[in-house]
Amino acid sequence: MNELKPCPLCGGKVDFSYNIEMEPDGIICRQCKTVTRFLGMPTLRKHEPFGVAMDRIAERWNRRVVA
Repeated sequence: MNELKPCPLCGGKVDFSYNIEMEPDGIICRQCKTVTRFLGMPTLRKHEPFGVAMDRIAERWNRRVVA
């Protein structure tokens, strides 16, 4: 799994956030509590393995553009 880049707002460490079905759906900052959701991504409901969904979220998070 990819290592997650820090929060672009405060530089804090981040973790995966989960939806009501406990599927990974985004990133949350431990420090400032900002949540970024990646809605519409395939997750476990679409039979994608848990680790694959987390890798896809990490990839999108790490390639974001910070202005």
